[in-house]
Amino acid sequence: MKIMKSPPVPDPSASALQASEIFYETGELHFRFTQKRTADGSGWLREGAFEEFYQNGAPAVKGFYLNGTKNGRWTIYHENGSVVAEGYYQNGGKAGAWHYCDKDGGRADT
Repeated sequence: MKIMKSPPVPDPSASALQASEIFYETGELHFRFTQKRTADGSGWLREGAFEEFYQNGAPAVKGFYLNGTKNGRWTIYHENGSVVAEGYYQNGGKAGAWHYCDKDGGRADT
């Protein structure tokens, strides 16, 4: 179970980004991201940096969103901190070659 702690909801007409954090029930940070209002003000879109963390505080995922869609470089980590996978998204889909590693950091590309 996660508990969301975020600043008060801004004016729906505001176009600024809002930083959001979601915590594990035990208090450790689970997600950190920025978001912006949809054009019609009815919802939110992720925008900019996105981070997910394991409960021990180690990074699990780092990436970027553009208008609510994955874009740019994404890195996924093992809980020990070594990289699981690295690659790029373009308009929400994987783009180009992705590289995969085992828990010891050795390449495991398929």
